[in-house]
Amino acid sequence: MEQSTEQGERAALLEEASRLFKATKDILFRCCFCTHVTADPRDLTSHLVAHGDEQSKSQHSFLLHGSRSILRSPVVIGEPGTSLNCPSTIDAPKTITELVYIPIHMAEKLYRCELCPQTFSKLEFLTIHIREHTGETPYKCKRCPERFSSSRSFATHTRTHMIERPYKCELCPESFVYPRNLTRHIQTHTGEKPFKCKLCPKAFDGSFKLKCHVRTHTGEKPYKCEQCSKAFARSDTLNDHMQTHKSERIHKCEHCAKTFLRRSILTSHMLLHGGENPYKCKLCPKTFNSLGKLTNHIRTHTDEKPFKCKLCPKAFDGSFKLKCHVRTHTGEKPYKCEHCPRAFAHKSSLTIHNEIHTIEMLYK
Repeated sequence: MEQSTEQGERAALLEEASRLFKATKDILFRCCFCTHVTADPRDLTSHLVAHGDEQSKSQHSFLLHGSRSILRSPVVIGEPGTSLNCPSTIDAPKTITELVYIPIHMAEKLYRCELCPQTFSKLEFLTIHIREHTGETPYKCKRCPERFSSSRSFATHTRTHMIERPYKCELCPESFVYPRNLTRHIQTHTGEKPFKCKLCPKAFDGSFKLKCHVRTHTGEKPYKCEQCSKAFARSDTLNDHMQTHKSERIHKCEHCAKTFLRRSILTSHMLLHGGENPYKCKLCPKTFNSLGKLTNHIRTHTDEKPFKCKLCPKAFDGSFKLKCHVRTHTGEKPYKCEHCPRAFAHKSSLTIHNEIHTIEMLYK
């Protein structure tokens, strides 16, 4: 009778182990106590019975209770044709539970993106990540124009419409659910940049921006385009580049013929049609349709000029102004006239020049 009870408990243990650990062709399981190797955890479980006893089974009941937390223990990537050494320091088998637990090696990050170096532990994570490259945003908010690539980010956004946003910025209309988000946002107004580059004097308001900047020193470009030879330091730059290979831009304005690579740019553009200027300056009556424009405007009051030319002592309150100024040093004239050989450093200069051709055509 006692032997029958033991056999029943053993059978229950084997059944539970088989349920928890699914076989996969990419993971090999090796017995810690002999040279037996198999791709099927159920076969390994049966094999382990020959090694063990159950004298202290009650001391190790976590598998019997079906806890999946044990699956989060040390992980090793297993390749077909190789065996895995168990990292456990247990010298001898104590229970069937331990024997089942020790050799199970869950593979980590088996799913690799073909467009960049990133890897993922689940197919669903890879699917969401690929949408960052393709620009696909299947989840649309019913209360605003925002769209999202994953159900999780969509759910997080939806809550912003439902819950109170008590942390309000005193410099613009933005408000936030969490104080840390407000703190991060205020840095865009104050110019605070706590993340400093060790290779040059530049500093940034976020750790990710610093990480991307460091790549300008190292030359690292981990994000490679599969359709041409170009590579990029940032994933969003690769995303923008990928759109150039497509026949059309995916984000279209409903009011005019303009199209955009990013939905965020389209959202800002839509404000121009609606005549909305929700961002108000507290120092004068002016209003703006984007936070970036308000930030640049505030610098006209504070006389802050953070964009410094590396070729002369001049500084500017906006990055675009600096970009235009640098052309006076380099001689670059990207705006070419379609009617004559002339070219210009500024788009506004080309517009004025084109009026001359318009007048000429009227009097021909």
